[in-house]
Amino acid sequence: MLIQFKVGNFLSFRDIVTFSMVASPIKEHLTTHVFKANKYFNLLKIGTIYGANASGKSNLFKATSFMSSFVENSSKDSQAEEEIDVENFRLSTETESKPSIFEMTFIQDSIRYRYGFEVNNFKVESEWLFQAVKQAETKLFQRNGKEYEIGDNFLEGKDLESKTRNNALFLSVVAQFNGKIAISILKWFKNMRVISGLKDTYAQVSKKLLE
Repeated sequence: MLIQFKVGNFLSFRDIVTFSMVASPIKEHLTTHVFKANKYFNLLKIGTIYGANASGKSNLFKATSFMSSFVENSSKDSQAEEEIDVENFRLSTETESKPSIFEMTFIQDSIRYRYGFEVNNFKVESEWLFQAVKQAETKLFQRNGKEYEIGDNFLEGKDLESKTRNNALFLSVVAQFNGKIAISILKWFKNMRVISGLKDTYAQVSKKLLE
């Protein structure tokens, strides 16, 4: 289940923006609008994105779609030196040479994960994965350029650093080599449904999910 999504320097988002499903401490509507994800988190059952035309609503959906697709396919659907189809914020000289950033926090198999990466059109500049079985986070791996730090709880990624291209995600590569944690995380991304109200064709899908 989704806890939080962050994106920055992507399409119309210059700065990092956060979409959070974490419920506020207000107790009104607690039984109808909130559920207990675990003993540390109360999450909203439904989140709503609203705003004026051209305010960035659809770009938030595009950001989640890009992240999901890149996680699932970067290790298998591209060749070395092939460009990455990501578009950063172009209306500022400060951001045009910086990478886009994506980070997802979610619960899969009763474990909280925080996974993200920074990417430009040519390479993955950084990538990280943390897990929290209870409340404190543990680093599974961290990648900065060609430097990798593999945690003791992510030995499935050991010796796969050299098999990871500059334009591919390490997590995707580990999943290709049957890493248990990596496969579980890719499964979460594959099961994540991005449904935009801008498309009428999703009406029946929304109705079915609400039944």
